[in-house]
Amino acid sequence: MKFEERQQINRPISDVFHALSRPDLYLPSWYRGVISVSEVKDPKLELTRFKVVGRDLVGKSHWHYEVTLREPGKGFTARATGGPVPFTESFRLQSLEDGSTEVVHIQDIQPKGLFGLLAPAFFLVWPQLIRDNLGRLKGMLEAHKPVVAVAESS
Repeated sequence: MKFEERQQINRPISDVFHALSRPDLYLPSWYRGVISVSEVKDPKLELTRFKVVGRDLVGKSHWHYEVTLREPGKGFTARATGGPVPFTESFRLQSLEDGSTEVVHIQDIQPKGLFGLLAPAFFLVWPQLIRDNLGRLKGMLEAHKPVVAVAESS
């Protein structure tokens, strides 16, 4: 099930990219249900990987979140495995003339188990969940300037 939502954020693209691409620093502040995020350090891994702990309908869930493509100033794609709702997602960023940034968030979810049985309900609730999360991201970024690295590495 694929969902797409957009949000305009009154911050430069570098601030938005930094906040999105560092889930270990910012995700629990704006993504509903996320309790904690920690980076998994493994020199053998080519991808940036994180361990995400969150809440769902039945308790705590754990995901492995891998950034599969990182394009500073443009966005990134990732996949999450584990948990009751594995997914792939992308965040595409576009700088607007007024200096703000448009975020396009595309998420493709694959509910499993009990959550798979609830699939029809996802079409009703998931777009609103994504909109709410993007709204919290907007609020966080517009209220506080995150510490952005001087030069983003690729």
